[in-house]
Amino acid sequence: MGRAKRAHEGLYWECMVCHRMRARGWFTWKGQARVRRDGTRGTRTPSWACRECRKPHSAALALKRRALMAAQPQASALEIRALWHAQRGLCGICGTSMFHARAHLDHKIPVSRGGSGAIENLQWVHARCNLVKAARMV
Repeated sequence: MGRAKRAHEGLYWECMVCHRMRARGWFTWKGQARVRRDGTRGTRTPSWACRECRKPHSAALALKRRALMAAQPQASALEIRALWHAQRGLCGICGTSMFHARAHLDHKIPVSRGGSGAIENLQWVHARCNLVKAARMV
């Protein structure tokens, strides 16, 4: 069985970084199998970079993100306490009152989408509101 035939049958995939044909075992899976709304489990999606190319790429992305976060302004503890008093203990998403012990400090623009840790990008929210919001912008 030739390599082209095995690639046609799905035994080999092309790495999107080095463009080599690799066996399926060379590719890692992103996340877990998705559960659809009707309760059935979906397939896991492969990352399209082989193991050899993925390691340096992941390390470079982590270094880039750390450098971006270090260059951005971060809120101090006094600013965060003042933000709580400015919001008067109200959730920034739903507007109802909350206890300080059960509140989360949330980024209005998520860090994963380019948001910073500056006080202008922070708000106090209920833990439930924050977990439902996830990495979306509201």
